[in-house]
Parts: sequence; structure tokens; C-alpha cells
Amino acid sequence: MTMPTACQSLADKVAELEQERNALQLELQDADTGQKAAIAMRIKALNKQISVTRDQLVTCLTGTPPPRPLEAVFDATATVTTTNGHAPGPYESPIRIVLVFSGDRRFVAIRSFPPIATSPFATPVGDNVTAVSKVGGGSGSYAAGAMAVPVSLLFDHSIDVPFYDEDSKLDVVFSTDPPGSVMDSSGAITLSGNGIFAGGFLGGSAATVSLTGVIAPVP
Repeated sequence: MTMPTACQSLADKVAELEQERNALQLELQDADTGQKAAIAMRIKALNKQISVTRDQLVTCLTGTPPPRPLEAVFDATATVTTTNGHAPGPYESPIRIVLVFSGDRRFVAIRSFPPIATSPFATPVGDNVTAVSKVGGGSGSYAAGAMAVPVSLLFDHSIDVPFYDEDSKLDVVFSTDPPGSVMDSSGAITLSGNGIFAGGFLGGSAATVSLTGVIAPVP
């Protein structure tokens, strides 16, 4: 069967997600023990996203008009803690995230994620401010207030050390699973994710990033 032009992007998305999942499954086999849980959660979130996208593809192929998507604003407080002795936190900062929920309310994507800036804190080489930016991911599953969204975050430190890349990357899955909490009828929700830093000043340390606030309008 020839794929209708209007449905091709969904078919391509399914193939892309399946390729990403296959790569993660290979990565899981050789991952360190401390990284396996985060990779497994990303695979779980991808499985849900693949299922949702496949359903959207079927809907497109059968010619049934999909429900309209919903754009919502997540006004939250971001809290970052680490196991690094020089930067344990907690570091808190307000953030306004724009989310888009699919028409069937089974899929969510981050449309905008402004950088999170910490307050200055002391390090062995002077005071530092860290800007946390989303550099990857941002699409995940949604079901009756429960969410799981894999993201890649870059921790960009203001201190520059000659001949050393001090910045670090952190892969997490923002999830409503404990210690997060499912969205209630007022839109109140907590998303929490944890992982191990790769590279830079924080490399090898563990971190937890939580987002606590209200999503409006409620999907």
C-alpha cells in the first residue's frame, strides 16, 4: 500500500522512534550498573511513545480526523540536587515550560524549556553559576495525569578552566512516578528525574532534577 502523503511524517516518526529504542537497548547491554535504570526508563517511555504514534498513524490511514492538540503552560519551580561534594544543592529556580498535548491526550512534547540558572555557589576555583539547558529529547507519554518525558540536559558552568571542558551532560526521564506526583484536577504536578552526569566538573556524580508546579489549562 502506498503511504498517503499526509501520513508519511507519522510513519517516519515511528521508524525514528524504533531506531532510537534499538540503539538504547544495545546501550543498555554494556551500561554501568548506575546507568541501567535511567536507560531502562527511557526505553519504557519510548515504548509508550511508539504505541501512541502508531495509533496516530492508524487514525491517519483510516481517515478519521484526530482531536485537536492542546498547548499548555507549566509554571514550576526547578530543584536540582547532586552527590558532588562541591555542588550538593538544592538549587532552586522558577521556570515556565510550554507543553503540547496530543489531541487524544496520550502524548506530550516540550515546546519551550528556558535555561535554569542557579544562584552563585562556591567551588575550589571560585564562585560559579550553572545554566541548565535542554539539548535533546522532550517528547514522551501522557495518560490521565501521568507523564514520562526523556530529556538531555547540559550543565554549563560559568567558571572556565584552561584546557578542561568543565561542562556536564545529564540524561533523565521527567516522570510522575515517585518521588514525582500525578497531575491532579487543578493541574498541580511534580515531575522528577535522576541520572549520572557525563563529563566535566560533575562527571560521575548523581543528580536529581524535579519540576513542581501547575499546568494550565489542564489537559
